[in-house]
Amino acid sequence: MKSHPPTRLLKLVSLVLIVSFAWGCAQKKITKEPHAGPATPKVSKSVHAEDSPSARVSGAMKRTSEAGEAARPHPSSSPASGLRAAYADDNRQFNRFLGFLSKYKTVSHLSADVSERITLSVTDKEGLVIPNCEVVLSVGGDVVEKGKTTSDGLFRTFPALYAGSTQEITARLNAYNTSETLTLTRKGKRKIPVTLDTWRRLPDAIPLDLLFILDTTGSMGEEIQRLKTSIDLINMNLAEHPAGPLIRYGMVLYKDRGDAYITREIPFTPELEDFREELNRIKADGGGDTPEDLESALKQGIDLMQWNPDAIKLAFIITDAPPHLDYQHSFTYLDATRVAREKGIKIFSVGTGGLSLDGEYVLRQIAQLTSGAYIFLTYGERSESDGGTPGSVSHHTGTNFTSNKLEAVIIKIARNELANLVGDADITHDYFEATFKGEHPEKILDELFASAVDQLASYASISLSHKPATAILPVATTLPAVDQSHLTSTVLMAAIRHPLFTVVDRENTGAIVNEIKLGLSGLMDEASAAEAGRLTGATVLMAATATKTGEKINLILRLISVETGEVLSATRVVMDKTLLPSMW
Repeated sequence: MKSHPPTRLLKLVSLVLIVSFAWGCAQKKITKEPHAGPATPKVSKSVHAEDSPSARVSGAMKRTSEAGEAARPHPSSSPASGLRAAYADDNRQFNRFLGFLSKYKTVSHLSADVSERITLSVTDKEGLVIPNCEVVLSVGGDVVEKGKTTSDGLFRTFPALYAGSTQEITARLNAYNTSETLTLTRKGKRKIPVTLDTWRRLPDAIPLDLLFILDTTGSMGEEIQRLKTSIDLINMNLAEHPAGPLIRYGMVLYKDRGDAYITREIPFTPELEDFREELNRIKADGGGDTPEDLESALKQGIDLMQWNPDAIKLAFIITDAPPHLDYQHSFTYLDATRVAREKGIKIFSVGTGGLSLDGEYVLRQIAQLTSGAYIFLTYGERSESDGGTPGSVSHHTGTNFTSNKLEAVIIKIARNELANLVGDADITHDYFEATFKGEHPEKILDELFASAVDQLASYASISLSHKPATAILPVATTLPAVDQSHLTSTVLMAAIRHPLFTVVDRENTGAIVNEIKLGLSGLMDEASAAEAGRLTGATVLMAATATKTGEKINLILRLISVETGEVLSATRVVMDKTLLPSMW
């Protein structure tokens, strides 16, 4: 057994909960913790109605869903309805992830420099995303990487892994016997749209391959039992998706050297009953030292399993232990991520039990490199955890995480992958909201914009570790001048206080608007951004637009690259008009 035997008791899901969940899983609200950073709990963060956040009411602000409905309180302990899980998308919060890698770089892991990232977004001539588009990247005529787009039409590449000092990469894309060749410039834009001169063609029933890479050592009993009791629910919710998927299930079970087996494969099968029978035979036993042989399982599951090349391909690693990195396998977990990108497989890593920091580090590397997400079990905590003890999973992801039953998270991920191809993907629209209920409005706005600027930094598509010179442009708006000035000053102060921005030209940015004729859209082309950078000495710009809609003020805040004019990140703020100085 591992050094931390299981202490949690499994509670069966009642029939009422199962039926209720099956009916409403796509609409189910899931608790969301407050965003990390300098903000206080009074900042309200709202999201798409399906992802309504947890309520934390204090003074003038509360967290609500986009539908305007007050959200549920966060549970104070693990609920009786089953294991709860949360997840963090490190490709979305890319700059925060880079900070995590740097801060904890001394833990045991394999080095992979992902600080530079280019994303190809591939569509057909109608603008429909193309999955499984073949991508071949070359440097100096030599092929350096191959891959496939995932169900959202995206392919991410990390030039620092292979390009050395070469600044240009040739990309050749092919789908439906139609090819396109383009040159990627490493100092250019981070997201490159590619339109192929073809029509997307999808089968009537979209194939979906789901693989579970499952640690079956002694401390994994509850997680294994949970999968056994929820597989029918998972299948029911996926089978009823409008895409009408053809689902195949497979497993790779793994333990460690000296146990009954190191890996055992259950091949992909479309027969749920056959898969269920194999699942029911699994027992949690063995183990000794804490690490397990995950790399052998990844070799079996990612490299050797017979994946359908035309399917949506998802793998879920479920473990409470870091991998053995002292075995010096010829096929490492980084090799597994390379093969996964070649095949278009997304790997979602699930940390359970007392997963330690070194386990989190590796699992997040695997998920981020394959465009997956890091999932971790939660037990009612409201903040980050260092892991290492039963009931505590290491998750240095900030407090901005979403929580629901583990099977609900798996269902949602798979349904969204299918929805990318049928037009009803659940795209979460994060925003921050504030209302005026008696507290001084200046304090409320300070907290509100501190949270918004922090998210702008976390979600930036480039590293901000060098603390770039940042110019704060006046808020573009038709609101009264006193409101514009106050909003601009509040954004400015939030940026000054943030540790990742070096604010420049604090007094004279108003001249920029006259020079570049910045309109109410707040958007600018490459030439305008370059001119703004010349005038201020900045390398990034923070630009905002504010509009009045009824009793609310909507403000869109963007971080813009001076070099390319590209929007690096964006967030939204909604506030009562009574928070503006003209109403005081």
